[in-house]
Amino acid sequence: MEEYANYFDPYTFKRGYTNKNNFFNPELGMMKLCNKIKFEKELLNEFLNEIFRRLDEIEDYSLLNQIENCLALLGYDLQIENTDLGDKYSLQYLSSGEIERQNDMSVMRKELNLGYPEVLRHYNEALETYSNGNFKSCIDNCRTAYEKVFSTLDNENGNYLKGILIATGEKIIQNGEELDSRKKIFRYWLDNNKGANRYRMMSTLYSSMSGLGAHGEDSPSQEDALMILRMTEDVFLWLIQKNII
Repeated sequence: MEEYANYFDPYTFKRGYTNKNNFFNPELGMMKLCNKIKFEKELLNEFLNEIFRRLDEIEDYSLLNQIENCLALLGYDLQIENTDLGDKYSLQYLSSGEIERQNDMSVMRKELNLGYPEVLRHYNEALETYSNGNFKSCIDNCRTAYEKVFSTLDNENGNYLKGILIATGEKIIQNGEELDSRKKIFRYWLDNNKGANRYRMMSTLYSSMSGLGAHGEDSPSQEDALMILRMTEDVFLWLIQKNII
């Protein structure tokens, strides 16, 4: 794409003279180019692979970790092969269907931006903090985004747990009473091993976010943070597909 060529050449040439290129900015060029082709996953995959094939060695391990984190968010795993000539790099998809998932993420971002810009802000911060290796902060931002979405569904009190129950539309009737609290619903499940499957799943996800977040009792790994992030995305997609948000 010749329109981006100026960003990658440090010099310009005119009438046999070499001049400094004031537009030289490879970082900006990469951002613009990736943004241009980000929805063409096969082309993006080929482009990124070509970049990593040309690298000799990344000696800064903190930079390497950040690159690996960013690639994981795009659905790639960085493969490193140690050879006599130095490290060789290549990319592979973390899972099948990654192209379709990126299309889903585009839809999710668009819908959140239209109706829930504050939620989108926290989601973007979750992506950024994950890339920087701050996995507790990533989970905290997921929890905040998650809570904000469901709180808006409870028009009376803004209670996220009530919002989850409203979103699922599930009802448990026991002795003529509709159970509407987490304690009662989970007690019913413990006694009967059934009921409110979606509610239990989504409310438990929030509890896991709290336990793995900044003030939780557990220290999350990178894999924990990526799992929470993906599950948050999947719940938002479910809400969008159900026309709930």
